[in-house]
Amino acid sequence: MRKPLIQVVVGLDTLTGTSQRPAELLGHGPIDADTARTLAADALWKRLTTDPLSGTLLDHGRTTYRPPTPLADHVTGRDQYCRFPTCTRRVLELDHHERFHGPDNGHTSDTNLNGYCRTHHLLKEHQDWHVLAHPDGRLTWITPTGARHVSEPYDYRPFTDPLPDLDAPQEIPSADVETGDGPDTTEDDDPPPF
Repeated sequence: MRKPLIQVVVGLDTLTGTSQRPAELLGHGPIDADTARTLAADALWKRLTTDPLSGTLLDHGRTTYRPPTPLADHVTGRDQYCRFPTCTRRVLELDHHERFHGPDNGHTSDTNLNGYCRTHHLLKEHQDWHVLAHPDGRLTWITPTGARHVSEPYDYRPFTDPLPDLDAPQEIPSADVETGDGPDTTEDDDPPPF
C-alpha cells in the first residue's frame, strides 16, 4: 500500500531560517515557516526548480534520497555533531548527505555519508561551497572564495584527567639528618594579620 503524499512548497531561504516567509501545504494553503521546517526535518525530499519571476516549473527532481534507518543511525552515532567547522548542532537534528553523487561514485554507505545540520547541508548544496572527504575522516570545507576550513571527526576516546598512580611511591619532603635542612616549621610570633 502506498503511503499518503503530503506536499509542502517551501523556499530555500525559509528552510535555512534566513526568512520567515510562509510555505504552502498543497491542497490546504499557507503554513508558517516554523511548521514548514518541522515537517521538512523528517521528510522525504523531492527538489523542484522554479523560475522566481514567472513561477513556472523548470525542473522536477527525478530522485529522492533517504538513507536506510540503520545506516542513518550509524552516521548519527558516528558524527555526533554537524560536520561544518565550528557548528555545535547535535546530529539528532541533522540531514545525512552523500559525499559522492551519481551511479559512478559509489554506493550509499557509512564511508560516503556525513551528518550536517539543515543550514550547512543547504549551504553546501546551494551556495557553491565544496567538501573534500579525507580517508582519515577529516572534511575540508572550501568556501566560494577558496578559503579552506577543516572539520575533524568526532573523537570517541574518553576525556581523561589522569589520576595519580596511588600504588607508585610518593615523594615526601623530609629533613636531611646530617645538616638539619628541611621544610621550615617555624611559626610567626606575630598575631594575625601578619
